[in-house]
Amino acid sequence: MTDEHPSPAGVPGAAPWGPACPRPDTFEPFPEAAVEGSIGARFAEVAARHGDTVALRSPAGTWTFAALADDVNRFANALLGRLGAGEEPVALLFDHDGPLVAAMLGTLSAGKLVLVLDPEAAPSVTESLLADSGARLLVADESRLTAAFDLAGPDVTVVRDSALVEGAPATPPDVEVTPERGAMLAYTSGSSGSAKAAVIPHRALLHLMRGATDALSISPGDTLPMLFPVSLAVAAYPMFLPLLNGGTLTTFDVRGQGLADLGRWLADEQVSVMYVAPTVARFMVDVVAEHTYPSLRLVVLGGERVDADAVALIREMFGAHLVVANGYGTTETGVLTFYFVDAGETFGDAGVPVGHPIPGMDLQIRREDGAAAEPGAAGELFVRSRYLLRGYWGRPDLDAKVLAVGEDGVPVYRTGDVARISPDGYLEVAGRTDDQVKIRGQRIIPGEVEDALLALDVVKDAVVTTAADAGGTRILVAHVVPVSPDTTGDAVRRELAERVTAAMVPSRFLLRDALPQLPNGKLDRQALVDAGDGRSAPGPSGDEARAGGGHPEPADELERQLVDLWQELLGVPEVHVDDDFFELGGYSLLAAQMLVRLEERHGHQVQMSALLDGTTVADLARAIRGHTHHAGEAALVQAGAAGRPALFLTHDLYGSAYRYRHLAAAMGEDQTLYSFESPFLDGHRLPIRSIETLARRYLSEVRRLQPEGPYYLAGYSFGGILAYEMARVLEADGQQVGFLGIIDVGPGYRGIDYSRKRPPQSPYLGIPTPADPSWPMARRARYYASLAKRHPKALVRQLMKRARIDRWVQPALWELDLRRRGQIRPGHRLWYSWYRLWRLAGPDWEPAPYGGDLTLYWAGGTGATDSTMGWAEWVRGTVDVQRVGAGHWEVMAEDGVHEVAGLLRADLDRAIAGRSG
Repeated sequence: MTDEHPSPAGVPGAAPWGPACPRPDTFEPFPEAAVEGSIGARFAEVAARHGDTVALRSPAGTWTFAALADDVNRFANALLGRLGAGEEPVALLFDHDGPLVAAMLGTLSAGKLVLVLDPEAAPSVTESLLADSGARLLVADESRLTAAFDLAGPDVTVVRDSALVEGAPATPPDVEVTPERGAMLAYTSGSSGSAKAAVIPHRALLHLMRGATDALSISPGDTLPMLFPVSLAVAAYPMFLPLLNGGTLTTFDVRGQGLADLGRWLADEQVSVMYVAPTVARFMVDVVAEHTYPSLRLVVLGGERVDADAVALIREMFGAHLVVANGYGTTETGVLTFYFVDAGETFGDAGVPVGHPIPGMDLQIRREDGAAAEPGAAGELFVRSRYLLRGYWGRPDLDAKVLAVGEDGVPVYRTGDVARISPDGYLEVAGRTDDQVKIRGQRIIPGEVEDALLALDVVKDAVVTTAADAGGTRILVAHVVPVSPDTTGDAVRRELAERVTAAMVPSRFLLRDALPQLPNGKLDRQALVDAGDGRSAPGPSGDEARAGGGHPEPADELERQLVDLWQELLGVPEVHVDDDFFELGGYSLLAAQMLVRLEERHGHQVQMSALLDGTTVADLARAIRGHTHHAGEAALVQAGAAGRPALFLTHDLYGSAYRYRHLAAAMGEDQTLYSFESPFLDGHRLPIRSIETLARRYLSEVRRLQPEGPYYLAGYSFGGILAYEMARVLEADGQQVGFLGIIDVGPGYRGIDYSRKRPPQSPYLGIPTPADPSWPMARRARYYASLAKRHPKALVRQLMKRARIDRWVQPALWELDLRRRGQIRPGHRLWYSWYRLWRLAGPDWEPAPYGGDLTLYWAGGTGATDSTMGWAEWVRGTVDVQRVGAGHWEVMAEDGVHEVAGLLRADLDRAIAGRSG
């Protein structure tokens, strides 16, 4: 928060700029009164006081403030003579040189909206921006005049700058420019689709100048470079700092001249303050090494993530004395925060914080429901301030989405950035809200995955994007520039997996020599997508490969079939027989889809439990040859120590023992666990009409493995109801039940709707998930257009599912399959099994009393009708309730299972000890 707009949901405290950035003797605070004026008025005031000081140096010449003011006035008066005093955009097409600076200031002094066009951009892009702006006048310098005529439509007048100002007076323009009047049309960089320009008013631009001036101690003696195209607002904002404070602006066209002469130029120009992106800084190492920079006092990093390595690199290049700051802002707001990095300061995976806001900017972190986020929790960043953009040019639809006025009349801007407040009270920015994706049910911010990648010693640079796998499901793709060319994608994957949750490990790792850049040095994401699959797929894996022995070849046709199928589903160009399905980016539903396609194409019917024996191509092929896993049979999840009783786990509605692989690992390797594969997964018609019938079928398997009790039983979700029925049947048969554990289910809560009038939602097996509703409409449209082109049948199935038509159509199709083929088709069996199990636990099921004890593990966020989820009414013994922090869907996930596993293990140990005692 700030002193002006305090908020308990905001970033605490205005930053103490003084100690962090020493004030030069000539420093003068930016006048608060100037913010309520105009850019032209502030420049005229500065020019009057510093007339003989050099204001601008460029290849085209050198201007003192007095000379530059004359040129600015001529340009402004010429515009007023042609267009009058009203507010309208004026487009400029100039080389990266001094005349462009004069033209920009002249346009602003005339009260016009300045639109700087990039002369090197694709003509189609420039034409789009020009058309969107509605500019009637396009001013070009001599070298760009022909291009200007090619770009201009019939309603646009093109004029050469020298012809425009000919005969115009150098006297101050006679026009009133209010603080509310628009100053710039700031188009977002790297945009695709429709153009979008923020209207930045004079008040907002001047407030930005005030905040940056005071934070960075910009003084009349400072020299700042103009390195990148000012057609991008983030590059244009810093160029005003010296001109509105009596300093010197000097131009160097990095894009046109390259980096080779930049080091010498920085030294010769005696640059004192410089803005640069970390990516550009990495390419400057060699070119600055031969020079010294005694005048350089401050480097502001920004435009992308800043880490400790980038700070160290800057100080290594320019000197340890240097003040280094991390600046954060948006095109729409300009700079919002600064963080000054102390020498020797260390940072975690999140990188260097972006710091505290400049005065007058109240930053708030809000949850999806609009409420203030808890301290330390991530949420969307909102800016509350009087100094915001006026709106988007001609786009009231966008204004309605991101701009609002609070009850106190102060405007609020929704940035779309995901941020949090660190334990130290600094702002950290993680990514964009529209970059968030759901991976395996978890909301993932690619920026956080990038942070974790960049923290690895083997990674030089990285960016994470999203793509669709072969089934249309969204996945993460890591584009990695490794430190060593010998580094493999699999090596990066393994190191990352040790630091982040499973859902945050990208499915694909593409190794690249470098990441493409936009003209301002920021990442060019579109070029990244266009570049394709990089130079390397996931590297070697498996013990033999890690030992340097290479990969064994497929042993037979079955292994070749699996290799081809995995390459198709995982979207990787190469798979070896010792590669692990999940290390290559696979996940449970994709594994189920893989087994479906295996049967459809090659006739091998395999249950998910086969993956419990191993998850490489070779492991699965061995399980298929042995044909050891059958529907309806008990499956060994984990073989434990001899002499310790086994725990029998009953499956949820997905019907597979594979659900318990993470629970088994978390309970300890000495614990033997068995589970079951739903007999309905076989796809045949079965005479199972009640939970008791299914319970007795499973108990025959239990007794085959363990003829006498005591029996130790547990189940998750639907499996809890099934475990209860098994315990009740055992008790009725005179057998001992040593332990009954129920995980997050009960007569008073069964997780889903069991009304026969409303069949349950089918699983997303082989069906692409819907677009995230938090995405902008344009992004959702692109997503569905891509699905329609690449996976039209899958899109139809998704639409049927979302409309809930499949709930009624699918049972009819199953009946048709059973009549014609005697078996449900492979691709429909998971849903068939789910549906049949759901019917067993439907409204007709009434639990019978059970005389033993029951332990209930109650997941976080689960509601119920009473304090025992309804079990107390039926259990004659005690009902022990254990609360678990993870939610219902997370409690069996790799990242959420440990708490319930620990509780279950401890309770099981006590039960075993009680029986043996």
